[in-house]
Amino acid sequence: MLAKQLEAAKKRLCSTKNLYGDSIASAKASIVQNEKEIESLTLSLAIAEDSVAMKHIIVQIEKKHEVIENLKAQLVELEALNEKHKLADIEFDLIRQMLSSFADNVENFSVEEKRAAIKALVRKIVWDGEKVHVFLFNEDGEIEFPLSKSDATSI
Repeated sequence: MLAKQLEAAKKRLCSTKNLYGDSIASAKASIVQNEKEIESLTLSLAIAEDSVAMKHIIVQIEKKHEVIENLKAQLVELEALNEKHKLADIEFDLIRQMLSSFADNVENFSVEEKRAAIKALVRKIVWDGEKVHVFLFNEDGEIEFPLSKSDATSI
């Protein structure tokens, strides 16, 4: 059950990562396009020396420059998020490996190793008076263990 939830979370992560990749490509293409337009406007500015159009061309160049600066800021944020997702992808692989060998090796673990394994898998545990809710890894979903009060006190 844990492996299935892990795979589902990884699929959601991959779809988000693909979205970031598409957004990064789009931002880069927009930056290139705006830079080409600035270059074209600069050539027009050289031709339109001392004319009324010169002021309008300068305004357009400044707007394009502002758009490029905003796109570059967005690009930095998107690349940071994409890098964060790459690390999360590696974490998923490590957790999968740990789960596959966990059952065989858990008895050989020290207390500290068992705690570390639980911390790696469990984000939080909530007791609502009726049931125990276990939230795994960085997953928004949860697994419910319907334990009664008497069951919980015996644990």
